[in-house]
Amino acid sequence: MQADMDDAVTRLEKYRLEHKIPQEDLAKKLGVAFSTVNRWLNRKTRPSKTQHHHIKKLLQQKGGAMDSSRIEQIQKRHAQIYQEYKRSDKTNFAFYWRQLEALEAEYFREKHGAQQTIQDDRLVRGPV
Repeated sequence: MQADMDDAVTRLEKYRLEHKIPQEDLAKKLGVAFSTVNRWLNRKTRPSKTQHHHIKKLLQQKGGAMDSSRIEQIQKRHAQIYQEYKRSDKTNFAFYWRQLEALEAEYFREKHGAQQTIQDDRLVRGPV
């Protein structure tokens, strides 16, 4: 349990840095005082079980930090689709293009939440 809480604090700090969120704002999101978040991040205290639950919930929200293993899965699938296309006779370009677009849409939905669409942002290739 201690290791799980330490891992949650490490992921929380990573989330905070990736999203450029000040500790004060992070504290508000979690419903705790700034000093509480500061003590967690400086490893002076650990979150309670309730606080740990709220941290995990925040990290799992759409638009939150994606699990690095999920990002790796998406990157591997992207490379696999590209390799399949390179090995093919290249007559069915549209098929591979649609697979890549579907993968990008899946990534986008997971990263930004279902309320936004792929047209809001081009993830890998830029504008078409």
